[in-house]
Amino acid sequence: MGFKRPNETEYAEMLAAVKPLVGKYNIVNVVAGRGHDCGGLICDIKKGTKLIGTYHDDGWGGEAEVNIFDLKDYNELLKFIQSSGTCEITDAAYGMETSYDNENYTITSFIELLSDLKYDKKWVKLTNSKLIYGASRNSYNVVNWKGVKTLNDMVTKYNDRGVVYLQKKIDDLVKDGKNVLTNPEYLTKLGIKINK
Repeated sequence: MGFKRPNETEYAEMLAAVKPLVGKYNIVNVVAGRGHDCGGLICDIKKGTKLIGTYHDDGWGGEAEVNIFDLKDYNELLKFIQSSGTCEITDAAYGMETSYDNENYTITSFIELLSDLKYDKKWVKLTNSKLIYGASRNSYNVVNWKGVKTLNDMVTKYNDRGVVYLQKKIDDLVKDGKNVLTNPEYLTKLGIKINK
């Protein structure tokens, strides 16, 4: 099995499958940032209403700092993650085999999943309106134009010129090795395609 990046439809299906499996765990006080390696994420980890720990990934490489305050809560979290099936579902979406050898990685994967679930509606809206490129939902750039709120506005305002301009911009991003994250179905409706 080799690493593969799921397309937006596959990823949405994966999130729908894991959503009922996350139990009482949640993240709050989320701060997303960027480092040179990827998107960073800082948050508090809760089980129900109880604050059980903190999470800090600065996005500059290396492992995230996971600080679960109590050993009992730490062991319960690991046991829950391993028994819930969430890692198997997410790893399958990425074409990876599940391994629980690295506890920090196991918790990191779960925290990133909680982050994606928390911001899924915002992400869907963003990928169905803007030109987005980057590594993932946690590390991306948005291309904006003055006087244009959505890609649909660009096409409506400039007709065929808007489609040609957007197509060229996307082709340039792909040519430069950038991963376009805008929903391909949305782009197709606008008359634009992603040429790999």
